[in-house]
Amino acid sequence: MLFETQRLNVLVSDLLLFGRESRLELRPTDLHQLLDACCHLYAAEIRERSILLHKDYDPQLPVLLADPDKLKQVVLNLLKNALEATPPDGTVTVRTEGHPVGGQGEADQVKLIISDTGCGIPPQHQDRIFDLFFTTKPRGTGLGLPICRRIVEDHGGRISVKTRPDEGTEFTVQLPLSLVDRSPTTDRVSS
Repeated sequence: MLFETQRLNVLVSDLLLFGRESRLELRPTDLHQLLDACCHLYAAEIRERSILLHKDYDPQLPVLLADPDKLKQVVLNLLKNALEATPPDGTVTVRTEGHPVGGQGEADQVKLIISDTGCGIPPQHQDRIFDLFFTTKPRGTGLGLPICRRIVEDHGGRISVKTRPDEGTEFTVQLPLSLVDRSPTTDRVSS
């Protein structure tokens, strides 16, 4: 009974969040600190299931002007999905890539990539994973990925997925470089 009550509370909270007009509270955000905080929340599950968490952070990644609370929600959801899809002794990788001004190639983006070595997303579901209320989980709400997409798009970014049956899934969040904090201060703030 308690579990069902908790699940309904999450569903109502997610519905309210999705239905509400989204307002970003932009402030300097150290993405690596935010990622470390999110990974720490899942540390017990990672140890218990013998999952290898691999972090591959770009040391030159700039501080972003972003809403850290909303970005944290995206990261927590993507990490949760990756951990649920990963078998014991599998690997979840959290990677960042920055492309500073004057760089070559995709010079307008900061990327966050979360990948797993799970079973992948079945082909018949791949086009629907961002659809509101679509879920393949017995106790899922179908709100997690649509909320993630909305938050990323509110930041002027985009979220995409690559998946390989029996090999795993990779979600990429791309945020525009215009969200980079170029102020001379060295203070880095994260939630």
